[in-house]
Amino acid sequence: MQTRRATAVKDLEDKLRATLKELETTKNLCAQLLQEREDSEVEVKNVVDKNTVLKNDLAELHIQHMDLLDQHNHLQQALVVTIVSASWLIKDIVLVIFHSVQCEMFYIAIEEAEISCVKLMMNKNCPGDQARLYKKVMQTNRTFSKMSACGLFYVDGVLPLKLTGLLASYVIVLLQFAFL
Repeated sequence: MQTRRATAVKDLEDKLRATLKELETTKNLCAQLLQEREDSEVEVKNVVDKNTVLKNDLAELHIQHMDLLDQHNHLQQALVVTIVSASWLIKDIVLVIFHSVQCEMFYIAIEEAEISCVKLMMNKNCPGDQARLYKKVMQTNRTFSKMSACGLFYVDGVLPLKLTGLLASYVIVLLQFAFL
């Protein structure tokens, strides 16, 4: 009986040792899993922190992008306004030059008509009714003065040069204010 008992106690001790060994293995495994869990939590926290930093960076980049888009739209509108204004100014300059040239050609034609009338009146074979016509043309030319814009300036061939000088003076003054 003692042998059986001793065997049973030995079996129980072996089972107890095996269970103790299994318990130690499980304890070590549990400690390892807890360590891995802590490491994973630290890694997840790092990833969340990195994600937050990246979100903030992305939000800042989005704000900068929107600011740049606003600046681009503003510059594009300014460019369109500048191009339209420059086109309008060029058109006006061309029209002033065209009108000045036409007025100068008209003044030259009037002078040539007066010179022709004088030459024809000097002709001794000039009939009386033609002589009266020539005198009337010369009288009309004496009272003729160059066309003016509301009495401010004369519209003649010098007008584009005067306007160019005036425009250049104003541009120089504006540039001086801008850069000094």
